[in-house]
Amino acid sequence: VEQPRFAAEGAAHFRYTEMVAADRPIPALDVPAQWPEGLRVFRETSLAMEYLAGWTYRLIPGKRPDLAAYIRFFSAFFFSLAIVPVALLSAKLWKSRGAGLLTALLFAVALPLVARSSGFDYLRENVALPLIAFHLFFYVSACAGGGIALPVLSGIFLFAALGSWQGSQFYLVPFLAFVLARHEADIDR
Repeated sequence: VEQPRFAAEGAAHFRYTEMVAADRPIPALDVPAQWPEGLRVFRETSLAMEYLAGWTYRLIPGKRPDLAAYIRFFSAFFFSLAIVPVALLSAKLWKSRGAGLLTALLFAVALPLVARSSGFDYLRENVALPLIAFHLFFYVSACAGGGIALPVLSGIFLFAALGSWQGSQFYLVPFLAFVLARHEADIDR
């Protein structure tokens, strides 16, 4: 059975991933991607997902699977990693392992999430969401205390999310507003 093609944005992501997987350089100015002036790839896009998928593909020993099949697996698998921090965060906030398990189950079968992470789309948000979820878990854990490792991990995951998807800034704005409001509330006490 022939797999469906990647369309629109996913096709562009696949093209760059294919270059990384084949150890070919991604052009700084990609005229075929945006005619006639060309796309300034490194200035106007985030390529973390393409590099991550391409490099991990190259690490597969022996006979490698078809790159499109690998990308479909990679996208679905990486997105599913968000289940872990979502469950841990829920368990921490509700102080209940059962709540964490229920949250993980609901997150794993929620139709909007399943549809986006099925492997038919190759979107940067599928890489960024797990990173954001890990950031949030480590941030909440750091607020409860626990040394320097938790805030450092929180920052690393936030930095990785911002580097992997430009839409992460729309998470960052309300997050920073919350942090500032929390800080102001602490000052007023």
